[in-house]
Amino acid sequence: MPISPFAYSKILQINVQTFQYLYKKITNNSCEIITVFLILQNLLLSVPWSPGFIDGEGLFTAWVSVLGYATLNKMSFGKEIIFTYGPYHFLFTGIFLPGFYPFSLLPSILLVVIKLGLILRLTSIIRQKFLVLILLFIFGAYSLGESFYFSFIFLFVLYYYLVHARINHFPMSKNIFDLSGNLFLYLTAASLSLVSLIKFTFFPITALIMLIIGLDQGLRKNVFPWIPIVYLISIDICWILSGQSINDLHSYILNSFEIANGYSEAMSIIGPSYQIFAFLLVSSLLLFVLTQVFFDFYLFWSIPPIFLSFAFVFMLFKASFVRQDIWHVQIGFSILAPLLIIAFFSLVGLAR
Repeated sequence: MPISPFAYSKILQINVQTFQYLYKKITNNSCEIITVFLILQNLLLSVPWSPGFIDGEGLFTAWVSVLGYATLNKMSFGKEIIFTYGPYHFLFTGIFLPGFYPFSLLPSILLVVIKLGLILRLTSIIRQKFLVLILLFIFGAYSLGESFYFSFIFLFVLYYYLVHARINHFPMSKNIFDLSGNLFLYLTAASLSLVSLIKFTFFPITALIMLIIGLDQGLRKNVFPWIPIVYLISIDICWILSGQSINDLHSYILNSFEIANGYSEAMSIIGPSYQIFAFLLVSSLLLFVLTQVFFDFYLFWSIPPIFLSFAFVFMLFKASFVRQDIWHVQIGFSILAPLLIIAFFSLVGLAR
């Protein structure tokens, strides 16, 4: 019996719909599988699963050895030893210290997991799943040193202003990677206190972020500023856990500021001017997009996050170009690229 044209068209329509459904399922599953793979890649690359050892001669070996000696002998940072690194320097250098490896492994895992949580939570506002994979790949490729910690710091800012503070206004995607609630926010704030004690470069910008977020909570949201309180308490706890006396914390901060003030003059290296021009071009684009996003969200209250964005770019510029060698220049560009992706597609999502 021949099939009527109407029946044939219905069968064809059903087949097309079935194919579309299966393709969507396969694509979604593939994205989730690749996402899990990239998460594992980030964990493998960013966590010092095998401790590094001091080998050879040179300036790096010298100052790392001194910091290791100071840590093992419980010297007072800020009094007995004054340097740009803090008592958790080994989380930055990855150098093995006898008896400290388990102590350095656990916070490293914690920081990587929280950073991945920030990335996945931020990308919940981006509809294109392939961009999530790109961001995870980029952050995984530059997963060590200052690139890791600078991106960690500003991802927190973006998370607070684009996700947490606007959670009732954003169409969040529902998936197994979603992290919500205040617990994750407070845990991230506590982790930033640990970052502040790794290298003093991170302390001023994190302190400024906490100050402005505290004002935002108190003035705009009319709630108690728990986030900076958690940050301050966590700094004290982390400082004590590192074997330091709480009475020496103020000396560490004041003396580190003094060291930082003379760092540019003492350690500067001048490189090609086109690198600075390229950084200014990309950072200007990032700031333009972020300004648009924050202004569309908050109007008058967009001034604090916009100010934080400019302050962060300034700190990133100093970290990249005070010593303008290949190792420092890549810090800025490795962070600006993924942040620009997040900012741009946040703007696109807002326009929708």
